[in-house]
Amino acid sequence: MHPDERPNGGFKHQMERPAPRCVDFLAPRYVPTLLRIEESNLFRFLAPKFGHAATLATFTRYKVGAAKHWRNGGGYATAFAQIDRQGHLRQVKVMAYDPNTGKRLKQGASAEMWNQRHGRYEPDTAESAKVWFAGRSLMEAERGKETAQAANLVQCYFGEHLLADNRANACIVESEKTALICAIADPNSLWLATGGKNGARWSDAEVSAPLKDRTRVLLYPDLGSEQPWTERAAQLRANGINAEVALWWEAFSVSEADRESGLDIGDYVLRLAQ
Repeated sequence: MHPDERPNGGFKHQMERPAPRCVDFLAPRYVPTLLRIEESNLFRFLAPKFGHAATLATFTRYKVGAAKHWRNGGGYATAFAQIDRQGHLRQVKVMAYDPNTGKRLKQGASAEMWNQRHGRYEPDTAESAKVWFAGRSLMEAERGKETAQAANLVQCYFGEHLLADNRANACIVESEKTALICAIADPNSLWLATGGKNGARWSDAEVSAPLKDRTRVLLYPDLGSEQPWTERAAQLRANGINAEVALWWEAFSVSEADRESGLDIGDYVLRLAQ
């Protein structure tokens, strides 16, 4: 028998799978801090509705900071740290918001972007939405371009670091903003965000493994996403997580226009706060 053959007829190179790549982490000093947090446009929008103290406490707990990457409406963009259950910083997601509406700046919205090379703000004329994953740029500044390009940066749930010291049920929403709103309004639950419909590849067994010790995991889909999230709940259960979809919309008067707009639970909590 050839030394690389196996009794079942397979070969060594067919049977052995490559070892999974190690996840690379960002330097802890890049965790957003309270520096100028009140100048974050998202903070400026939420604080008048929920109170300065409660909003600041929640932003602090979730490691949310202000980011100079974009400037608009007299304030700055918001930086969301993705910190895993072990306390490793995996990614920093920066988004620009309108301080008057609380909405993300999308395609064609006006803002100024910081030009690091020139040391000044310049008009951002890009048609893309104002969302920036800063991880590779931060790592490049720390370890060089070659290391940053080769790094294996793997996202996690926004708010995952809170799982380590909190035994509450986990409530999962799509957007980071919604997680913050719900955390302010319902501090007895633990609110996490996926960061998008497929954000952080959150239905993968490895990504959602930190949820296994939760008694219940409740999914709060945006309106119109009930069926896909029902399927996600089934995937999580197959991975050993006690997940189910929360029928949150039954507690509110949901109009057809709301459904067409894809509103989420955070939008209704905001209505109650106004």
